[in-house]
Amino acid sequence: MVMLSFSRKQIQLSKEEDEIQSNPNILPKLGSTLFLWSIMFSIIMNADWSEELRLGYGSLVVGCAMGCVLFWCLTVVLVELMAAFPFTGGTALYTRAAFGKVMGHIAAQCQIWELELNCVSSLINLVGNITSPVWSTMGTKYDGLWWAVCMVGCLAFIGISTRWFIRVICLLAVLEAAAFTLAPLILIPKVDIQWGVANASNTPIDQFTGVSTKTLFPTGIQGILQVLPIAVWVFLGIDGITLLSQETHNFPKSGPRAIVQFMATSTIIYFLQIIICPLVSPGVSKVGFGSSQTILTQSLMNQFPNSQTLIICVYSLIQNVIGLWASVHLLSRQMISLGYIRYWPSFVITTKYHMPRSGRLISREVPWFALLIESGWILITAAIQSALPFTPISVFIVTGASLYSIAVSIFLFLAYIRLRYVGLHRPIKYTFTLPCAILGLIIAGITVVVMAGNADYRTAFWICIAKLCVEVAIYLAVQWWLRKRVKRVKTVVPILLFSSDNVLDVGERERRKDDEVLEEAYDICDTGMDPEKSDSFQKHVLNLE
Repeated sequence: MVMLSFSRKQIQLSKEEDEIQSNPNILPKLGSTLFLWSIMFSIIMNADWSEELRLGYGSLVVGCAMGCVLFWCLTVVLVELMAAFPFTGGTALYTRAAFGKVMGHIAAQCQIWELELNCVSSLINLVGNITSPVWSTMGTKYDGLWWAVCMVGCLAFIGISTRWFIRVICLLAVLEAAAFTLAPLILIPKVDIQWGVANASNTPIDQFTGVSTKTLFPTGIQGILQVLPIAVWVFLGIDGITLLSQETHNFPKSGPRAIVQFMATSTIIYFLQIIICPLVSPGVSKVGFGSSQTILTQSLMNQFPNSQTLIICVYSLIQNVIGLWASVHLLSRQMISLGYIRYWPSFVITTKYHMPRSGRLISREVPWFALLIESGWILITAAIQSALPFTPISVFIVTGASLYSIAVSIFLFLAYIRLRYVGLHRPIKYTFTLPCAILGLIIAGITVVVMAGNADYRTAFWICIAKLCVEVAIYLAVQWWLRKRVKRVKTVVPILLFSSDNVLDVGERERRKDDEVLEEAYDICDTGMDPEKSDSFQKHVLNLE
């Protein structure tokens, strides 16, 4: 019986949630375990093993992101096509829900792991960039040792206190935001940054492509005007669009709509990098690998002991802390839902509504537009170092992505207005789900094909596929471990997978019935009544069958 199964899960979920809230320390080792997995995997995927494999951090991140986008888009298309098929009867309904559950949850967890990897790798880079000048004076042979020390230190910090780890990152993010906005006024106007290492003739060249490059960091009032929009986006976009259909008690849902949110966010953010980069740093061309730590270390050792060093340091900190801020925010929201921590400061608007029958007051958080942030800030900064070549294919990708992002942004804005001012308590119905998914699939597919056919991106493409497979494998292993070792939260991890909006969305009459079922689930949770004795549940299941 589909609905009875759903009701039992939801009731048990609420009870488990109460236990977690009353005892927030039941999972202290679990968070450390997840971070351990993340750090180890991040080291494997982001390490600079040799110059032959260093196609570019930007290329690697872009490849991984587009691989995930392709996966999400394909999943959305399959789920939505399956949902649109005229299934009837309880068995078909269960099949549809189960399919959405499996694919949606894998896609959702891939996003969570992506955030964790960004978080850990950014923290390691941040610590290394701040302290590497000390080690750089001792010679390059100690550089690898220092990054190992940074990794171990971050690992120890995370293992000791996940909560303080998040608080420190919050502090760094605030400091970074101030530096990001004020840096153009502090720095000396019109100073050229020489990307890469200077050769014997003192000509700035890219150390991997051998091409002379230089760019102008925006300074003065012009720099403020160019950088300010991004700083505003950082502050306004703190909350993830993935929480838009969030249920009460901080348990976000999964399923087809969640996949659309992930897909839309990653796709739009990925293409925003191409649109924003020329505005932030005019004249930027492809800059090979050129990771921030390489540029910073080499420049401090050789050519830039003056104010240009300050510019490079600020840019490096900007790159890493923005990624930290965006990554840790969504990661922490997920940690709240799993009971790791109990509070996270977030800029959200709480919408309250009354249940239609009993008038029970329910609140739901409506996030701001993290469509313009989330994990994509890592991609934006990485793209400054490794932009797509200017070809007809890339022009098509940028043009299509621009139209796509504009359409989704307008739709989400209207959805937000409806939620905020009209007071609709139902989660947003994504009318553009299938068209957006198909368009995103086309764009991501063409991009992946270009990457696979281009020697500069081929390795990144295969790494992205391997990374995705390992992420799914790690996710499945962690889920198995959770179910075996932490039985108390085994129903918390699936996060309302059978929520009614993922299963029953077939008209206004069904929605009203769904409200009654949901409300009675709350009543049963409060009174401890046996679901099988509920007449409305039985009638609802009979109607479905």
